[in-house]
Amino acid sequence: MKRRFQIAYSPLRLLAVIVLISTLVLVSAGRSAAVTLPAPILLIVNDSAPNPFGRYTGEILRAEGLNDYDLMQLGSVTATDLSQHSVAVLAETPLTARPRLRASSTEIG
Repeated sequence: MKRRFQIAYSPLRLLAVIVLISTLVLVSAGRSAAVTLPAPILLIVNDSAPNPFGRYTGEILRAEGLNDYDLMQLGSVTATDLSQHSVAVLAETPLTARPRLRASSTEIG
C-alpha cells in the first residue's frame, strides 16, 4: 500500500501564509485605486444635433487604434475639461449649440 504525502501545517506557517496573501491583496487593491489621469483625447458630441452619428466618431477613433479617449456632451464641456486633454475632437454639430467658454480657454491651444 502506498503512503500518501501529507503536509503538516503548523499554526505559525498557516498564519504567515494568511498574512502574505492579505498583504498582496491590499497592495494590489491600492494600486488599482490610484488616481487615474484623463485620456489624452476628448471627444465632444451633441446628441441633439441634426446629424445623429456624432458618437460614431468614437468608433472611427477605435478603428484607427486610438482607444483611450473620453466622451462628453457638448453642453457639459468646461474650460477645465479642455485643459485636461491634449486634443479635443468635436463631432459635427451646428455652431449655435457650442458651450459658453471664456476666451482664455480657447486661446490656450
